[in-house]
Amino acid sequence: MTTRPYQPQIGAFLPGLAPLGDRRLVISGTGEGGEVGHVQGHRRAVHSGCLDDSQCDPVRDLLQVLQIDGWRTLPEMAGAGLWTTPADLVRLELEIARAAVGGSALLGQDLAEQMLSAQVPGGMGLGTEVDTSGGYLRFGYTGSNVGYGCFSFGWPRTGAAVAVMANSEGAEEILRSTLAAAERQHAPPPDPAGAAAPGDLAGQYLLREDYPVDILASDGHLTLTAPRQHPVDLLRLPGGRYQVPGLDCEITFEDTAGRPVMRIRQENTTQTAARKR
Repeated sequence: MTTRPYQPQIGAFLPGLAPLGDRRLVISGTGEGGEVGHVQGHRRAVHSGCLDDSQCDPVRDLLQVLQIDGWRTLPEMAGAGLWTTPADLVRLELEIARAAVGGSALLGQDLAEQMLSAQVPGGMGLGTEVDTSGGYLRFGYTGSNVGYGCFSFGWPRTGAAVAVMANSEGAEEILRSTLAAAERQHAPPPDPAGAAAPGDLAGQYLLREDYPVDILASDGHLTLTAPRQHPVDLLRLPGGRYQVPGLDCEITFEDTAGRPVMRIRQENTTQTAARKR
């Protein structure tokens, strides 16, 4: 914690990033944003004739975007106070991976190991999203601000990292499909020992106390049953992952202290549920 204003504090920190090599980081609010060649952000428009969702044409409204005049200056500058590039984010991801094996002049190994391991149930590391559900480690982060979206992820075992930035709030599908393509290209082969057998995953999982989800195993397949819904046979994917057929919904299982935890990712939302029995 510090009582110093954000701009002087981060300005004193930036020289410490020299081990990353050439970089293009500009502090927001200094009047330098235009100098980095920033791209214009776009956000979804609300059609003037739409009083509620029932009166809106979702296709028409999705295609309408507003160009932002300049860029938003947000009060949480520590969370939205730097301009950077995808190349900078890739350098950072690779440096974190190097630090985890003691090869970085920027980060200590102990700190990097905390960034690459889950600190709380649900897969959050120290400032990172950590995913081992595919039988290998992937780490990074996703984020968005008014008019923009982004992700950066790295795969330490293959020494690869990918970052994508979009100057539109309507680019979620592009970001998701690009990440899926990067996963196919750069992820290492899954560790066979890391994927649990379907029979070991059966049981009841609690998304919340009043919403149990039952997972049944039969002949090497899993079936999901949720309250007030028909049973769904899950499609098995490589690396111990499962998908709800026809939906952008992926289900993974992780062993947490000897107890399976189910993670349900649908679009940009991930929910976790521990097995009850």
